[in-house]
Amino acid sequence: MLLDELQVDFAMKRGHEMIVDLKSGMKREQLDGIEIQMLQGQRIPKHLPVEWIDIDGEITFRYPLGGKRMLMHRLQTQRMTMFDFYTLLLAVVEALDDCRHYMLRAECFLLHEQYIFIGENWDEAMLAYVPLSGKEVVTSAGEAVLAMAIRWVAAIEEPDGVGLQQVFQHLHAERAAWERLRQTLLALIGASTSGLQRNAVQSTKNKETVEGSHFAASREPKLEKAAFDSPPARANNVFESQPADSPWISASGRDRKEKAEEVDLPFDELPEKRPSSTMGWIVGAGWVLFAAVVWRFIYLGSPSQSKLLLCAGLSLMAGAAALIALRRIRGASESEEEEEDKRWSAEDAFVPNSLVLGADAAMAHPFQRTNAAAAIRVAVPIPLGSEARQAAPVSSPPVKPIVYHSSAANDATVMLGDAAKASQADERQHPWLERQSEGRAERIALERLQFMIGRSSEGTNYTDQASGISRAHLELSGSEGGWSVKDMGSRNGSTLNGSAMIPYKSYALGDSDKLQLAGEQGPIYVFRAG
Repeated sequence: MLLDELQVDFAMKRGHEMIVDLKSGMKREQLDGIEIQMLQGQRIPKHLPVEWIDIDGEITFRYPLGGKRMLMHRLQTQRMTMFDFYTLLLAVVEALDDCRHYMLRAECFLLHEQYIFIGENWDEAMLAYVPLSGKEVVTSAGEAVLAMAIRWVAAIEEPDGVGLQQVFQHLHAERAAWERLRQTLLALIGASTSGLQRNAVQSTKNKETVEGSHFAASREPKLEKAAFDSPPARANNVFESQPADSPWISASGRDRKEKAEEVDLPFDELPEKRPSSTMGWIVGAGWVLFAAVVWRFIYLGSPSQSKLLLCAGLSLMAGAAALIALRRIRGASESEEEEEDKRWSAEDAFVPNSLVLGADAAMAHPFQRTNAAAAIRVAVPIPLGSEARQAAPVSSPPVKPIVYHSSAANDATVMLGDAAKASQADERQHPWLERQSEGRAERIALERLQFMIGRSSEGTNYTDQASGISRAHLELSGSEGGWSVKDMGSRNGSTLNGSAMIPYKSYALGDSDKLQLAGEQGPIYVFRAG
């Protein structure tokens, strides 16, 4: 694949531009004359405009970026919906499908997130084309797009398994049919738009319903205070002597009693709800079974790179769908429990007191029935009316304090000073940043080899809320050769030791190098090599 042999750099001499060359050098005779004429003669949609500089027979391609941002950094800091995913993929597919009208080849595009640049909207993606004669930048355009689509799934908030399956089926073919995939994406975008409209209408109706219910509830007569002044007498079964709407019966108890009467079962024999953990096991087992079937019948039958990518994508898609389903099940269960707890606290007319134990509990209140031998902890109902103010406090035995004695094995004294010094010495061995702003300094450990600084809390490793900081502003990269830094196309730019940094261009970092973000008033980061 020629993509690995390319050398990519960035410059600001004639505006922000990307420079592409071969590591071994590119000669004039390696260019395709027909494609050169096509690129020179007209502006092709979804293509980055290309210029080439000929210096003594050595060719370099230059692509003006015009304020666009690298797609890879956009995906790192911004989540997308399925509509955004379809829109972005459609922009790439349109460029590949329309290139045949200009006698260009789909395999000569730089099909990677590092070489695709995008505007404010997801459909403003622009691709770079390299007009080399008799060579292909990627082995298969379909496999390259499939690999990108699989990586993009990680940035989707709620993946749609059905839509992704349709997309991957087109890309899995030996030769991708861009026209059919284009029509499929247009249909999926139309369906997503209709779904968004339906959700908006439904949310409006739900809001009106909630407001109407609140209005109706405010007009309902409230329960008289006298109903809570004294608790009713207790029979053998509290539900036999109390009406269904009694405030002394909890909401969960009424629900179970009503369900028991509907199915003609005793109240005590009505089964409880199945816990959500069982559904979690079922969802997990289903995902494992699905993944096993996919790998067994698609990949193991005739292994290939495209089938490997397809199986990986389907497994990832199924895993995401399983996680979403499990979260919804747990969310529904938790919401039901919260609602039940709210109704319990609102409708139960007693205050729990857990200080009474054993035989004292049997004598605490005439309406309480306890087992003194078992010393069961009980809750004593206290009237909420005028009697509550006259109720005598419940006496309880004094609680003896518990004194913990340290054993002889714990009497040894640890030299904390030596441990702290050893810890500080170990920290100094690792690179770190010193952030300076408004007369204050902060130490930031470089815990990862890819460390991103920006305003966004998603996708970045350090969030900087200073004025002028972009969502993804600066990225530091570590390797065996040392550390490097690059500005990620920030709006207000960055400087390295006082010199402006070219967006997306990598700069080597040395000890005590100063990075300043967002102008002269922005924060300063001093690199410490350790």
